[in-house]
Amino acid sequence: MIAALIGLIGVLVGVFLSQVFTMAHESRAKRLDALVSIVAASGRMIGAYERLFELFEGGTSPPLHEDRVVQVTTERLSAHTQWREARARLEILLADDAQLHAIVDDFEVIRADATRWARAYFQTGEAFNFADYAETQLKAWEGMKATRQSLILAARHRAANDSRWLMRLPVRRRQVQQ
Repeated sequence: MIAALIGLIGVLVGVFLSQVFTMAHESRAKRLDALVSIVAASGRMIGAYERLFELFEGGTSPPLHEDRVVQVTTERLSAHTQWREARARLEILLADDAQLHAIVDDFEVIRADATRWARAYFQTGEAFNFADYAETQLKAWEGMKATRQSLILAARHRAANDSRWLMRLPVRRRQVQQ
């Protein structure tokens, strides 16, 4: 009778621990996905603004109805949507990481600066003079790239901290060493 009771308690503890580890693993995977999403979205944002910049390489402003302008505009809007979704996921799943949020906020400020010159083009079309915004564009582009690197480092740090407890488990340590 006592042996059966001890066995039952052992099974219940095992089930409980299994559930705890499964929930922890799923939570960690969601946080990691949020980190990857925000870094990917920042890269896509930078790429969208690079393609927008490329429209002005000839020294003139192309008409807004031109196919390549429509494609760049569509890509930019899609990149903005992806950025907002990734940021929302990060704010929900990693609400406790002040450093990460500060970097994301920095990127957002710089992205808003980039939007100002893009918006000026979309409002004026062919009358847009890129030379008036060249310095602003360059600062925004360099700022987004530098902030993205900070974001990558912060994401790496957070991912390493999230998995630190896993490395303490004896079974996990043996598997990693093999």
